[in-house]
Amino acid sequence: MDDELRERVEAAGEAAALFNALKHGSDPDVGAIMGPLMGENPDFRPHGDEIPGVVARVVNRVADMDEAERRERLGELAPDKLAELEAEDEGDDHVLPELPNAEDGAVVMRAAPNPNGPWHVGHARMPAVIGTYKERYDGEFICRFDDTDPETKRPDLDAYDAILEDIEYLGFEADRVLKASDRLETYYDHARELIDAGGAYTCSCSGETFSALKNDAEACPHREKAAETVHEEFDAMVAGEYDAGEMVLRVRTDIEHKNPALRDWVAFRMIDTPHPREAAADYRCWPMLDFQSGVDDHLTGVTHIIRGIDLQDSAKRQRFVYDYFGWEYPEVLHWGHVQVDEYDVKLSTSTIKGLIADGELTGWDDPRAPTIRSMRRRGIRGQALVDSMTELGMSTSDVDLAMSSVYANNRDLIDDEANRYFLVRDRDDDPAV
Repeated sequence: MDDELRERVEAAGEAAALFNALKHGSDPDVGAIMGPLMGENPDFRPHGDEIPGVVARVVNRVADMDEAERRERLGELAPDKLAELEAEDEGDDHVLPELPNAEDGAVVMRAAPNPNGPWHVGHARMPAVIGTYKERYDGEFICRFDDTDPETKRPDLDAYDAILEDIEYLGFEADRVLKASDRLETYYDHARELIDAGGAYTCSCSGETFSALKNDAEACPHREKAAETVHEEFDAMVAGEYDAGEMVLRVRTDIEHKNPALRDWVAFRMIDTPHPREAAADYRCWPMLDFQSGVDDHLTGVTHIIRGIDLQDSAKRQRFVYDYFGWEYPEVLHWGHVQVDEYDVKLSTSTIKGLIADGELTGWDDPRAPTIRSMRRRGIRGQALVDSMTELGMSTSDVDLAMSSVYANNRDLIDDEANRYFLVRDRDDDPAV
């Protein structure tokens, strides 16, 4: 284990040990923090035999601290974790924590849906939490459609409006609505600036060839091309002169990085399938999500990002681009996946599309479908879904949403105004009586 990795392990281990000690009011335990630590940092796993020894020394230091010292230190290392503990201390396990380094009137957050279909119930969590934070901090809510994959996650032209309707149903309105497919020229301009900064190069290696080089920490033979050549080849990509898989633009990172997923990742690739939006149909050179999203977050002034714990590598990739441009990276909060009980249907847009196509569901608003449109059709208030989602908090572990909590919240909302009806059955019409 090199010094850089050891420092990262110590910092992550210390934060985990502090959180564990404060949460349980006792000295931290190595065994209790190893699971979350390795789960949240997959690049630690190849060094699993060395990690416990490093963590044990950190745990011993934390054990020697009193509670005040632990809180102060956790606030330095992981302010979001401290906020989570403080919310629990106030007697509410499900209150959204304060955002780290947030100022009233200056918080900008974004929901970034892929418009490949209307939203299922799990999608409600992001706008519910962002909308709640917007109200708390008098901030800004951006809805940015990340629709730069016209092939594998092909946009549904009806989904753009459907998603905005779902946000409105939840009780919020986006302050700005953007479509990434309208912004291709902006991404091209930043790619050219990145090339000039020595941060990108064109590569015609096959996927298999580059994967083998990457896994062996060996540089691609195209890595040291002259910037003039890279510009010419990238302009040819933009002009559509290459076929899919023939040429990509890579971000130059650290080819010997401990995490192979971060080594010289693809920023742009060629896609032959035309985009369904007429305004974007002529483009063939498309940015990968990490490049597009990273550039847009900076240009739109996003201050805080919420993303799944499984997407930690996205921030790490984007930081290479931010470093080349001298940008400050937004605050990032990670959370686990939300799982919804009651439904046998998988919470997946593609799965629900398949069930509709097969006739097993009548549409996105079928009462049996795990979709926001179904909730609306069934008479469930959007606020009931928002309340249930925010009650889940911001845990980095996977969480379960019980639909019974949505129904209970809905009853609270409609109880005072709901009409109540009674009937007396005609006994002569009911032979069973």
